[in-house]
Amino acid sequence: MKGSEFLKKVFVSVVFSVLAVAVVIFSVVNLTGSTQHLLSVDLSYFALSSFCMLFSIALWAVSWNHVMRAFAGTPYKNAVVLSFCAFYGSLTPMQIGTDAVRSFLSKKFLLIPAKKAFSASLITKMMKFFLLVIAAGFSIVVLELKSPVFGQSFFTLIVGFSVILFAALVFYGLQWNSFGRRVARLLDIATPFLSRFGFSFKSLFLTYSTMYSEMVLNRKIIAFFLVFLSLLFEYLAVYFAFSALFMEVSFFDIFLFATIVNILSRVPWLPQGILLVEATGYVFLTSPSFAALEPVQVGSVIVLWDIVRLAVPLLVSLAFNVLLFGEKLGFQKEK
Repeated sequence: MKGSEFLKKVFVSVVFSVLAVAVVIFSVVNLTGSTQHLLSVDLSYFALSSFCMLFSIALWAVSWNHVMRAFAGTPYKNAVVLSFCAFYGSLTPMQIGTDAVRSFLSKKFLLIPAKKAFSASLITKMMKFFLLVIAAGFSIVVLELKSPVFGQSFFTLIVGFSVILFAALVFYGLQWNSFGRRVARLLDIATPFLSRFGFSFKSLFLTYSTMYSEMVLNRKIIAFFLVFLSLLFEYLAVYFAFSALFMEVSFFDIFLFATIVNILSRVPWLPQGILLVEATGYVFLTSPSFAALEPVQVGSVIVLWDIVRLAVPLLVSLAFNVLLFGEKLGFQKEK
């Protein structure tokens, strides 16, 4: 199957994910009776939250391109455009992922080998995982100091911390070829259907190992800082989403909520952690030990956050795709 045909199929499949998001939002609104509360949203804070989320995605694209420019140069503007175009990939039922779609687009429109584009994505993803490990570790320590009670939020953080730490260490270990070959064998066995697209984990991890080992320290530090800024603006987007609904919630509770939902959104079998993020967020925000919000307040903030993190970027992604495939952005397609 050609890359263009593959992308079209993925693009069509996002319709089902959009419907799933709409169903989740509609269900939360109805179960919590938060319609009136949502209608009172402060539009300026909502716009600020949306801007922070979009800027976070743009910074994520810049960090990816900064890694890639050491091996395949492309203007940062092109990287940002393709990253927004690829966002819909994170909402596909089969969890194709933004990184995979962006790699196809990079090959098609920037003539950059897909393996290099995807490897650069894995390097920045590893950096983000280590940042989430730090955020989760900090939250666990503060929770233990505040109240040494092993509640659900504490358990969620422990599990999330362990999973994210494991993933970060695996990504870090891929810089060594011997480790990468072992992981590749396991993944190739677990995902035989990927071979139909000519995909090989062994080849990918070899490219990853080569790219990471050849990156100079300064480039790694700058890339890590850019990833940190991207995560910071994502946390700010959460903060302004609460502010848009006039929620009086402590900064730590917002930080803790943002950390939990960020970890849960990485669950591979659920697009952007849909359902799991909402359910866990509801339990956390209504807990007397933390925010202790009313169900109507929780429902409204969860819905607003889903709009900010999913609906707004998706609309921008669809708009960029129309322009990209309509040849309105000046990209030259692969011959």
